[in-house]
Amino acid sequence: MEGGGDITHRRIAERADVPLGATTYYFSTLDEPREAGLELLVAEAEEALAEMRRQAAEAQGDPATLARLLHDYLGDRDQLRADREP
Repeated sequence: MEGGGDITHRRIAERADVPLGATTYYFSTLDEPREAGLELLVAEAEEALAEMRRQAAEAQGDPATLARLLHDYLGDRDQLRADREP
């Protein structure tokens, strides 16, 4: 996994499978795609947490449901790495 300091227009273009010129045209600075990526990450995290809260509330403290939610969270390696990033 790459940290936010590793962002370049070239890496963005490679990851998005678009020409390098497209990234420099739409993002004049590297702060713009970094900010957009962080906004997306926050929105996805908020959505996932809201879903977990909903499921936990519906379970009314059922240990099996709570254990499954925790297992699913801890089993998502990408999410755990994202949560650990400074």
